[in-house]
Order: sequence, then structure tokens, then C-alpha cells
Amino acid sequence: MRIPFKSESDAFRVALALGVLAGAAIVVGVLASRAYGVVLFAAGIAAGVTFELAGRPRRGAAGGDVGARSARAEWRGAPRSRRGG
Repeated sequence: MRIPFKSESDAFRVALALGVLAGAAIVVGVLASRAYGVVLFAAGIAAGVTFELAGRPRRGAAGGDVGARSARAEWRGAPRSRRGG
């Protein structure tokens, strides 16, 4: 299992943000309409996930999966007999 947080402070920030988001959604739901509270909560979760995924390097980016790239380079440069064709 992969731990999604790099440090305890990151986990605290996420917990705090979720608490603030839930509180705001409850207040909006009570004052305006339950549907508005649900929409606010869903938009906040979507924004948080987008923000988190945008900060991560892509799989093929520099420093990513170096082993697979070197294996592909080796495959391209291999003699025809090793390629199986």
C-alpha cells in the first residue's frame, strides 16, 4: 500500500482542509439548501484531487521509470535475431 502523504504536516493539512470543507458545506446546506451543500463539497473534493494530481510528476517525466526506458533503448538496438523476428 502506498502512503499518499510525504510527511505528517501534509496529512495534517489535508485533514484540516477536509474539516473546513465539510464545515462550509454543512453551513451552506443549512442556510441555503442541502443540494448546494452537496455541490460545494463535491466541488471542493474535485478541486483538491486536481490540485494534488497536478503537482505530481508524470510517469514518463525525467527521473521517472528509468528502467523501462533503458529496456526500450536496448530493445531497439538489439540485433534482429534477439528480437525474435
